[in-house]
Amino acid sequence: MKTLLLIAMLVVNSFALDALGALDEDNKKVLNKVLKKLDLSNASPKIKEKVYAKFSFSLEKNWYIKWWDNATPSATKIENSQTKFIEMTVIDENRIYSFTFINFKAEQQLFVIARQYVPTDSDALLKRFSKLKEDPEYKLNTETENYASLTEKNYMSDTIIHIKNKYGIIAYIDMTTLDLAQ
Repeated sequence: MKTLLLIAMLVVNSFALDALGALDEDNKKVLNKVLKKLDLSNASPKIKEKVYAKFSFSLEKNWYIKWWDNATPSATKIENSQTKFIEMTVIDENRIYSFTFINFKAEQQLFVIARQYVPTDSDALLKRFSKLKEDPEYKLNTETENYASLTEKNYMSDTIIHIKNKYGIIAYIDMTTLDLAQ
């Protein structure tokens, strides 16, 4: 039984290595920078793949990244903190993504906030809002003439819709934690 378990673990780890090994150079650089800034360079391939999955979808089109981390506010106490963070803003042709990663080392937990900001016309936003408002999986938090906020039930996930004249923006905000215990 132990042999089968060991073989299964090796197969899973080799799949993770292969999946990450197939990344193009730019995506590898982004992943490695995230892992380094979060002190996760020595994490298992499985953890690395989970971290990459949190932002990989934002690196599919012509993109640019702006970074902040513990060293950004230099000469502060957080620069050398054991709790590591990285804020990553990705801009592409259609939207803006913002990712916050906080590595709580003592708790072996990585807290992740992923945000997407999508500009569109007000008609599309109103249709999306109507659909979400009727969806039993969403709770309406607030609604005004110009904006609304909804929460997906049983998740740390919000959708915010903001309309100004003919155009507006929809923001998707998701929060999750990853267990880093290996």
